[in-house]
Formats: sequence, structure tokens, C-alpha cells
Amino acid sequence: MIFPNCPGALLHAHQDNAGIAGSSESYTVWMPLHDCPQGQGTLEIKEASHLFGLQTTEGYIKPETAPGGDWVGGRINAGDAVMFHSLTVHSSTLSTSDRLRFSVDCRFQSYDEAVSPLEIVFPNQAKGGRTWETTYADWKQDDWKYYWRNVPLRIKPLAGRNDRTGREGGQLRKTASLRKDGGTGCAGDSHAGAVRASQARNKKAGR
Repeated sequence: MIFPNCPGALLHAHQDNAGIAGSSESYTVWMPLHDCPQGQGTLEIKEASHLFGLQTTEGYIKPETAPGGDWVGGRINAGDAVMFHSLTVHSSTLSTSDRLRFSVDCRFQSYDEAVSPLEIVFPNQAKGGRTWETTYADWKQDDWKYYWRNVPLRIKPLAGRNDRTGREGGQLRKTASLRKDGGTGCAGDSHAGAVRASQARNKKAGR
């Protein structure tokens, strides 16, 4: 969601892989929930930037120094979808309209590739936060609930992550990846939260 005329709420230039970790061979599909003309917080992408690997920064990537080709973007309508590699540098743009901009993005990777536990474990679950059980409480059907328990996930070690993440990753390896019973609470961070968390980890590690 992009608020009109609110520079402080923008998600500046970044790579999705910095937040989702796991396999670099993952992809994002970005879709507006309404017609999104120029000036309403459209998406911009740095051409061919995925060919230069993961950029190590202490914050967002500087648009003027990001490797790759030109910045491209423009109007995108309801029903359109933009697909790009998780190493692609991209950014939202400032909305100068008088309307909110709503979009949804989904991420895909093969389950043969390593998965970050941050993508399956809810943050703050151990402190009474949201769980998969509460998330699924009002679902009318059981199809696709706990879908990851039916695939042999391979959890990627989280080098440089904090103790909380390590504990959650260990819990996931013991339970959520292979079991169909029991109930670890699992889910991914929101996109912006995951990117900000990645920035904090990089800064703490001195990268």
C-alpha cells in the first residue's frame, strides 16, 4: 500500500532476496489491485540488475549507483502482472495523486531449493503473537492448509541472524518441514518488514 504524497512511506530501491533469503532462484509476481497510472505509486525496475548478484548495503540501494541498465516503469492496470527475479533491483515511486495505491506481490521458488525459516515462521509467535492456527481459524476448507508439511523442505542456515531467528529455524527443522501433526506457528514477514529486518542485520554485521 502506498499513501499519496508520503515520501517517508516509500519502499525505496531494494532486492527481494535481501529480505526473503533462502534461494536466490526465486521470483516475485507484482500485481496492482486497480488501474495504476503514472503518478500513483507505480513500480520501477532496474533493467538486467539481477545479473549482478546480491548487493550488500547498510540500507536501501542507491538508485543512481545500482548496477544494470535503465530504470523502467509506467502505467500498469488491474489484471496485469509483473514478474521478476528476486535479485532484480526495484522500487515504488512517489504517488502524487489523491488516492491510495494497493498491490499484492507473491513469491515463488522450487521446493528443491533451500528455504529461509523466516519465510515460514511467524515473528513474535513465542510471545503470544499470530500463529498459523489463528490465521486458519476462519478458513472454510482445509485444502492447502500447512501445505509446506507435505514437501521435504531444506532449511538454509541463517548466517549472521540473531538468536531468535536461530531458535525459530531450529524449531522449524524439527517440526514444520516434515510433520503433518502438531502446530508450529509459521509465516513470512511482510515485504517491507523483511527488507527492513535485512537492512538492520547487514548494518549490525558491518556489511
